[in-house]
Amino acid sequence: MCGITGALDLTGALPAKAMGAQVETMTRQIAHRGPDADGVRVVGPCGLGHRRLAVIDLNPRASQPMSTADERLWVVFNGEIYNFPALRAELEAAGCAFRTTSDTEVLLHGWRVWGEAMIARLRGMFAFALWDDNAQTLILARDRFGKKPLYYHAGGEVFLFASEIKSMLTWPGFERRVDLSVIHDYMTYHYCIGEESAFVGVRKVPPAHYMVVQHGRPLPGRRSRRCRGRSRSRRLPPAAGVSCIRMAAISR
Repeated sequence: MCGITGALDLTGALPAKAMGAQVETMTRQIAHRGPDADGVRVVGPCGLGHRRLAVIDLNPRASQPMSTADERLWVVFNGEIYNFPALRAELEAAGCAFRTTSDTEVLLHGWRVWGEAMIARLRGMFAFALWDDNAQTLILARDRFGKKPLYYHAGGEVFLFASEIKSMLTWPGFERRVDLSVIHDYMTYHYCIGEESAFVGVRKVPPAHYMVVQHGRPLPGRRSRRCRGRSRSRRLPPAAGVSCIRMAAISR
C-alpha cells in the first residue's frame, strides 16, 4: 500500500515553505504505508504528500508527487490500476508521451485527455488526489468498493485530505473533537457508517465517488449523487476561498 496527504490553502496567506513543512509532517504520520520513498510538493495553494510502496516501475522516476512534463497536473496515488496497459495504449495513440512505465502516469495523461470521464474508465483499487494548477482545481477519487481509504476536512482556512485521519490531526489548530454519535455506531457495528468518521468535521470520500474542489470564491454548498441514481444534497458551513465542492458517483 501507499499513502497520500495534502492541503489546499483557502486564504492564499500560507507561505509555500510553511505549507511544505506541514504537509511533510502529515506525511510522516503514515510512513508505515510506504517504506520505499516519500515526497512532498507545493504547487501554488496546494501541497501534496506521498509515501510509496514500490510495486510497478521500481525506478525512482516513478516516485510521487508526479507531474506532467509541463507541471500543470500533479497527482498522488494509492492503489493499483489493473487496466492501465490498455489505457496507456489509448493515450499513446492520442499522442501522449510517457516518461515512466507506472500506472500513476496514466492518471495524469488520462485527466488531460478525458477529464472527469477518465475516472469511470479505471479498473482497480485506488484513492488519488490530482491538482490541476491551470484550473486551480483539486480532484479526489476513490474506487468503487472503497478498498483504499480517503478522508477530508472542509472548513476554516484550509482543505485537508489524507489516507488516515491522524495525518490531519497534526495540522495547527485542528479541532480534535470526537463525534459521539459515530462512536455509538462504531461500538454497535465495528464500523463508521456512511461518510462519517469518529471526528467532527472529518468525512470520507464515499466508495465509487469523486470530489471536485474548485478554488476561488466562498463555498455555496455540496452535492452528492449515489451510484444507483438516488440523489441527496446537504449544505456545508461556508469555507472562504472555495468556489464549489462537488461530489458525484463513478458510473459503470
